[in-house]
Amino acid sequence: MSHTSKYLMLIGLILTSQAYAAPITDFSDPALANGVTINFDQYTTNEYLNDFSVGPVSFVDTIQFGGNYFSQDAFGIGQSGRVIGLYGEALINFDTPINAVAFSLMAINATSWEMNALNANGDLIEHLNIVKPIGSAAKVFGIAAPGISSIQILSGTSGINLDAITMDDFVYATVPIPSAVLLLLSGITILGTVARKHSNGILRIAKNHP
Repeated sequence: MSHTSKYLMLIGLILTSQAYAAPITDFSDPALANGVTINFDQYTTNEYLNDFSVGPVSFVDTIQFGGNYFSQDAFGIGQSGRVIGLYGEALINFDTPINAVAFSLMAINATSWEMNALNANGDLIEHLNIVKPIGSAAKVFGIAAPGISSIQILSGTSGINLDAITMDDFVYATVPIPSAVLLLLSGITILGTVARKHSNGILRIAKNHP
């Protein structure tokens, strides 16, 4: 087996080891390093929002009455400025796949909420049960997994009992290529250059010595 093939196999093993699916419970989670935060403070109080976007993130109206999202002033511990209220369910899309997403939620009354991370084909990557926070403090919920193209947030209630919760500090991040992989890629480039030069040298010698 050539040295280049060995390097390629090693890179594959490293990239495979980077694949993960894990819950996030704190904004200090390493998966959110260098993440982008949306705090919703640009909206006015009591503004209803249908299909709105912030940069590469689209918040889709999935319930057809009065707007699925509404802006209000934060009223609990752990959330500040303005927050977005969600009625019963939400669909949030990303223009390009991400590897981690988290946000704070509060005012949860339903016994069950859940979050699904989906890939570009709409296939389920990871599922997370959202546990009702104790007391008035907000709680951070999120998922770290490669290739997230959208997330669903769903309430276990419906009809007149539809639950509404508030979201703040929506953070999303893409995990960069590990430095070890970058070093290996550089090594492969150098090996390829050396191999080409070596091959060309042999060809020149062969031509000069029939």
